[in-house]
Amino acid sequence: MNPPQSFRDFGKLVASKRLPRANGVIVGLAASGFAYLAISVGEVNGTVIGVILFSLLLLLICAWSWTYRATLYENGAVVQSIFGAKSLGFRNLRTFGYSRLSMRGQPQDTLTLVPRTGKSLRIVVQPDVRSNGDVDISALVEVLSARFSEQIEKELTRTSRVAWVEGRSAAMPAQPAVALSRDAFLVASGKDELKIPFTDVDGSIQNGFYHGRKSGTRKVLFTIACSAVGFYPGLALQQRLQASRPVPEAKLA
Repeated sequence: MNPPQSFRDFGKLVASKRLPRANGVIVGLAASGFAYLAISVGEVNGTVIGVILFSLLLLLICAWSWTYRATLYENGAVVQSIFGAKSLGFRNLRTFGYSRLSMRGQPQDTLTLVPRTGKSLRIVVQPDVRSNGDVDISALVEVLSARFSEQIEKELTRTSRVAWVEGRSAAMPAQPAVALSRDAFLVASGKDELKIPFTDVDGSIQNGFYHGRKSGTRKVLFTIACSAVGFYPGLALQQRLQASRPVPEAKLA
């Protein structure tokens, strides 16, 4: 299935993914099996009708699986299937989320695109490492992070604080809501909020999580999943804010 002409305005192809053909074959065989059972009964009753309807549902899933394709371009993304196509240009985004997993040695990237209005679009692609597809996606994430960090910095200038990530109490580990000011992390702690200056935190990313540790120690003050929506733009802004702070002069003895 080729992208419609209008999607080509999205620029260079970065990565794409189809679902494994085996998925459609398995679902199709299951649909055929249930349909055969229903027909072989030889009479029509509620159970048979239910089985036939279930078979039709499986056939629809089979058709969706065979025609599904997610495509990522440098300026937008497209999801297509037998049920239609949905596209979203990056110029219409409010923010985004990004994560990478390794599936049998093959990287699998997930982008959650959050538009200014409407529903989010989730894109799962497998970049071709041999053709530097993973490099292209990393570069795209950097570009989007820089773009949206500039947007939230404008909001920070107006409001003196800006939300970074939402709290997720059910996550493992639990993730507090974190906001940013010009010089500090604002971390939700129960009904209170902790203001932790950037200079008091050593931040590092390990195994898909950002750990904010108390400077010079191993004590973790807060943890954020890198896959959280808005994480990368917020991180880019925080690093830029911290770098712009004047370095205190060393006192002479």
